Amino acid sequence: MPWYVTALIVFLFVVVDLVVVGAVMTAAIEGVLGKLAKKFPAQPIGLNAKRRNFQSMSSGLVNLGFCIHIATDEQHLHILPTAFLRLFKAKPMSIPWDKVDLQPEQPRKRWLNVRAEGSDLTLPAWILDDQAGGM
Repeated sequence: MPWYVTALIVFLFVVVDLVVVGAVMTAAIEGVLGKLAKKFPAQPIGLNAKRRNFQSMSSGLVNLGFCIHIATDEQHLHILPTAFLRLFKAKPMSIPWDKVDLQPEQPRKRWLNVRAEGSDLTLPAWILDDQAGGM
């Protein structure tokens, strides 16, 4: 078999893999964050907000490790996707604190299990530190 046929097969294999991975990632991101992003569009972040970049969160079986920036102010929990997640159509969102419910069972100290409009999320526990909005 000539070298260019092998190169073409490898090229097609890589392209198909990229398309499949992109479709799966887009579907997973839409399933985890899409409903919340539509319900709670991004709002301006307050001047006294606490912000940490490249944080992790999870929802169900989807873990978004180091793929989001989180900011907290008196009115909202702001979830801002990194540039990598924005490639897969993730949208920023601002969830009002009165829509975030702390779950009664907290098995780990560094993480919080919360529910926001029917979506279960695991977020870093620091979001409650000095949080004026309260939960």
